[in-house]
Amino acid sequence: MTSPDLVAQTIFCEQARLEAHGQVTLVGIFPDNVEFDLTKKQPTAAEQLPLRLTNFCLYSRIRLPLDRPAKGAIRIRFLAPSGQIIFENPIEAEFIEKSSRDARGQSNEYVALLQQAELSNFPILETGRYRAVVEYGGEEYFSGAIRFTIVS
Repeated sequence: MTSPDLVAQTIFCEQARLEAHGQVTLVGIFPDNVEFDLTKKQPTAAEQLPLRLTNFCLYSRIRLPLDRPAKGAIRIRFLAPSGQIIFENPIEAEFIEKSSRDARGQSNEYVALLQQAELSNFPILETGRYRAVVEYGGEEYFSGAIRFTIVS
């Protein structure tokens, strides 16, 4: 069976907690569409754009098959609806190579790379679809999306 060069999934939540034995607990997983309803009352200044999420976390899991050569570093980007890069986190090639050796030593078919980004007091500067993408080997892979809308 052939697998793609990379499989990535990002989950949007309030918090990712590292537990005993390497387990991770994801708290407050957001749906794909988050709606802020401001119709019930007159919005205060704090409820105008930018709205803020006190706790906002992106938890990304990336799988690379071990039956082909690595293609260098990985970059995870979180993009606003306008395309503006909100943040970018690299996973260095040396770390990927070491993790791949370890995975081969455990007779795995793939290496799993995990990365989380916690954005405290995250400002929603614009409504629309925010995307998480992974760049690897000169190609961009979709990893997840969340849409923020305001009903007023």
